[in-house]
Amino acid sequence: MVIFGTLRLPKDTAGRAPAMVIAHCCAGVDTREGEWADRLGALGMATFVVDSFTPRNIRSTSTDQSQLSTAAECFATFLRRVPMR
Repeated sequence: MVIFGTLRLPKDTAGRAPAMVIAHCCAGVDTREGEWADRLGALGMATFVVDSFTPRNIRSTSTDQSQLSTAAECFATFLRRVPMR
């Protein structure tokens, strides 16, 4: 499986660092994901901004959710139900 996205490692951190996966909304990757990555990076966290639209030539699903497969929606529903720690 190939996952498309951007990995950012924190500056001034040698070795291991906590990490956060950032997923975009129905509008796709925009400045808001980069802003979150910057904020978390300033706290010493690595971030990976997942871009699930670009490899599928999707820019936004705000007005047309049919561009996403049923499997993708099932996975998104599963992730929304996973308890946060």
